[in-house]
Amino acid sequence: TSMAFLFSSITLGSTFGVHFQSSRITTNIRTVSGLFFIIGMIILMIFKFFFQSIPSLIIISGILSLIYLLIIYSINKSDQ
Repeated sequence: TSMAFLFSSITLGSTFGVHFQSSRITTNIRTVSGLFFIIGMIILMIFKFFFQSIPSLIIISGILSLIYLLIIYSINKSDQ
């Protein structure tokens, strides 16, 4: 689905393509992005093979995206 593609592209893009003023923040955000990408892929595979429910996949991906964005925002604001 498009939600899975959007979540995967955001997390994978943040893993390789972000740079902030502090190298500590950049490293933390890249690490969190990589972890969320792996967690997202595992959840997507579980839903694809066992549940076959598109609405629940969209809801889980949305919740996972919101948690990811909240953590990234918190890491970015912790330095300021």
